[in-house]
Amino acid sequence: MHESDSKTVLCCLNNKSEWKQFACLRVDQILQEVNIDWHYVNTKDNPADVASRGMHIQQLASNELWWKGPPRINDQKAGHHCLN
Repeated sequence: MHESDSKTVLCCLNNKSEWKQFACLRVDQILQEVNIDWHYVNTKDNPADVASRGMHIQQLASNELWWKGPPRINDQKAGHHCLN
């Protein structure tokens, strides 16, 4: 599973027919090579946002989201698929 915090990127991946030929071909190539589903991740569940928002290193060292990811990732590892 891959996630993006950009609704614009997700829209582009799902609506490649609206792109000009070069961009459409590139997006199509990426989708064929990767062959995965993309999902939106809200900023409160995005581990990348933890460090990029100015957290002190001491706080980052003990931040569960940073080290383990959002709770739904662990749920999926346990076999519970809960993405919307």
